[in-house]
This record gives sequence, structure tokens and C-alpha cells, in this order.
Amino acid sequence: MRRPLVAAIAVSLASAALLVPAVLLLEGAAAMWRWDNAATCLTARALSALRGDRHKASHKSRPLVENEYIDNEGMLRPLFPLFVKHGVMLGNSPFEELATQNTTTTFDDPRFGRLMRAGIGFEFGFLRSRILEPLDPPSFFRLSDSGLGTDARIEAFLDRYAFGRILVRIGPDGWRRTVPERVCPDAVAVIGDSVAFGVGVEDGETIASRLQQRTSGVQFVNLGVPGTSPPSYYLRLERFRAQRPGALRGLVYVHCENDYRNGIGPADVASMLGDFADRAGIAYRVFVYQVSMANSMPDVYRSGSVERSFSRRKECLEAARRRGFHAIDFYDIVRERRAASRSLLAGSSLYVDHSHFSREGIEAVVARIPAPPAPAGPGPR
Repeated sequence: MRRPLVAAIAVSLASAALLVPAVLLLEGAAAMWRWDNAATCLTARALSALRGDRHKASHKSRPLVENEYIDNEGMLRPLFPLFVKHGVMLGNSPFEELATQNTTTTFDDPRFGRLMRAGIGFEFGFLRSRILEPLDPPSFFRLSDSGLGTDARIEAFLDRYAFGRILVRIGPDGWRRTVPERVCPDAVAVIGDSVAFGVGVEDGETIASRLQQRTSGVQFVNLGVPGTSPPSYYLRLERFRAQRPGALRGLVYVHCENDYRNGIGPADVASMLGDFADRAGIAYRVFVYQVSMANSMPDVYRSGSVERSFSRRKECLEAARRRGFHAIDFYDIVRERRAASRSLLAGSSLYVDHSHFSREGIEAVVARIPAPPAPAGPGPR
């Protein structure tokens, strides 16, 4: 009887010796995959239980500072049915199930690519959160006047966690509202993606609005659309020319580091926009080179791509100057702000998140943009 028992024990031990590494390997992969919420893996829960702090792994845990921050997905997911019902979408997040027809602010046009939905208004804000990407906080979008109503639980959630809430208006022409509103025979287009659009700032605080506020007799039009790339910039410029034949007299391109994708290099961006300006007879050309927070302060944020960023920036700015653009380097703006304040972190105030300009950042950019030439026709109407 002892031999079969010993054999059974030996087989069990051998199986455990093989099973435990396999479980640990799978657990490790799961933890890496869900690094933003490691408490969902069994290993983390087991260790937490052994330490006697199971509440830290629970979705019922209270975050730091009197529940001021979102610290796990369990604080979000119970609200998802309400978000869908009442038209709330979360940006900078993996929660694609919240992107519904009731929440999206853009659409894909077969001729002109991604555009803003005309005539809408939506509330936007960031969420104070300790999950998902650092420096790139989750955000929320909620269409105003959608007829979907709201819920007291949504309002309580936003009152507690939302930060920097603003209302954005898209005009009947499909472009973000520029303040003050005016229509002039001569127009200057501000083109780009979400950096040009002005994520995180009020309608009256965008680059287009601040330029319009300091300039008379010329209309600045915000053609920025979040989530787009250089080929669509050209299409939107053509759309504006079709809307306002003969009006376009100037071009302010607001660069974003993620414009380098789908095989597009630094020189390509300047060439594409330079070719357009040449064909359209546009002499007033401004090129604003955005640099992300990590790459503008690499000594603080220790970005692994800083060498590539520096090389691309130099190449792109040189190409822009060759094509007749007045080039503005945001890296210089950050460097000067840090030097003036004698604080390594001072440049952070120029951003609302990892890459988009704050009101202070926009003011610093606008101060370096030369005034457009005097208008050719009568003033605003």
C-alpha cells in the first residue's frame, strides 16, 4: 500500500512543480497586460490577503485624499450603463463601448476625412485619476442639448472627479467657434489636430481666438480636428476654400509630434503644406512646432525617445523655413520659461496634459506669431 501512496504523492508534487511556474507565468502576463489595475490578478490579491490589506485590492476601496481621485476601474464601470444612456464618453481610455452615436463629436466624410459635427456643443473636462496613462489623464465628453437628460449619479461623479470643465461650440460651418465671432473677406486658417483645436481650453482661449482678439480686419478660422493627421489637413483646407472661395490669405499650422505616422516624416509635413500654400498663393505662413511635455523636459521626465525627437524637430523646422514659414519652436518657449523661473518644473504650466497647450502655453505661442498683412478688402461685417 505504501508504494502506490508514495507514487501518488510523487506525481502530485511533480504536477505542482510544473503547474505553479505555468500559473505564475500566466499571472505575470496578465499583470503586465492590466498594469493599470494590478489588483485584478490573483497573485496580487493573494499577497494582499496575506498582508491583511485586502481592502486595497477591492473595487470598494477609497482612493487617497478623501475620495478625490479615481483609483480603479471599479469606480467607473458601474456607471457605464448610465453613461451610455445619457451620452457621456470617456476619452484617453480603452472604454470603446462608450463611443456611441450619442457621444461622438466627429464623423468621417468621404471627401474631406474626419470632421467635427456641425452646430453642436459639448462639455469637456479631464478626470482626476490614478489609473490609465500618466500625464495623459482620462477625459469626458458630453453633448449639450442632446435631449438625453442626465442622472444625479453622473452629476455627483463629475462634481467629484472632473477637472477643468469647459463648453465647446462647433459652428454651423463645422469649425470650432472663434471668439469674437466675425466674418471678413480675408481669412487665416489655423490647421492641425487636437493641439490646433485647443483641447482643454475655452473657445475664447484657442490659438485662433487669441490671434483674432489681437488682430482687426482679418478672420481666423479654427480648422483643427482632434485625432487627424497631415493628409486630412490638406483636405480640410480645400474644404474651407470651397466654402469661402478667394478668402484664404494665410496659414498657421500647429504641429503635433504624432503627425509622424503612416510613413510621414518631418520634411514631408512642411513640403505638403508648403506645396498647398504655393498653389493657393499664400505668403503668410506660420509653423508652430509642438513638443510633448516629456520631450521638452527630458531631464525631468526621462523620455526614451528624446534623441529621435530632437533630430526630427531640427529637420522639420529647417524644412519649414526653407518653404517660407515663420517657424516657432515650443521647445524654446519651455526652455526660456524654466530659465526665467529657475524651476525645472516651470514648463509644466504651459501644458494642460502631456501634449496640449494650456492658456499660458497658447499665450506664449501667440506672442511669437507675426501679424498677418493688412487686409485687401473692407473690414469685418
